[in-house]
Amino acid sequence: MKIIKSDGNRLVAYVKKRDVEILFTMKEFISPNFFEEKSIVNGDVNSKGYYKIRDPENIRYLKQLPYIADYNVLSNMDIFSLNSLEGNMSFNLQKLILLFDSDEEFSSSTFAFLNSISCIDKGVVTYLQKSTLPKDQERAEFALKQQVRCYNYSIREMIYKKNLIEAEKREEEKEEKKLTLRKVFRKIKGKLKN
Repeated sequence: MKIIKSDGNRLVAYVKKRDVEILFTMKEFISPNFFEEKSIVNGDVNSKGYYKIRDPENIRYLKQLPYIADYNVLSNMDIFSLNSLEGNMSFNLQKLILLFDSDEEFSSSTFAFLNSISCIDKGVVTYLQKSTLPKDQERAEFALKQQVRCYNYSIREMIYKKNLIEAEKREEEKEEKKLTLRKVFRKIKGKLKN
């Protein structure tokens, strides 16, 4: 996930370590300048597992990557919308795997499907479309699957976080009800003694 915000009078970005690891797996489709970011070079990850990105060019680049989910967008979604999105992405990933594992030639409907997936980098789709070497096609196919996995993992992480928060709220409410009932029983018990 990514978080882009102001830090004083400068714009900074934070990107999850796991996402950077995924970017390394498809390095040929990523701006080389991104991997030169000081925090990434030094392996400086904060306590929440994020690299801090300071280079304005890298912030702009990160901002436009559709498969690195925006933390604020996901956190503003309700649990039902997140579950629906996760189901959709899981379906797309399964369809991608079947599509890329088949021996059939790619058709225009294949590329229309690929371009319909919101979290896919359309530049990689174009690269796949123009590729003639099997090795290049395989690398593009791998990158596209990685992009959907990356995005879907962030959705699942947010679902988990929201479920955890909801469970904690329910537990607090349960404890509050127990305390209220104890107070009521004490009052009743006190009135019965009198």
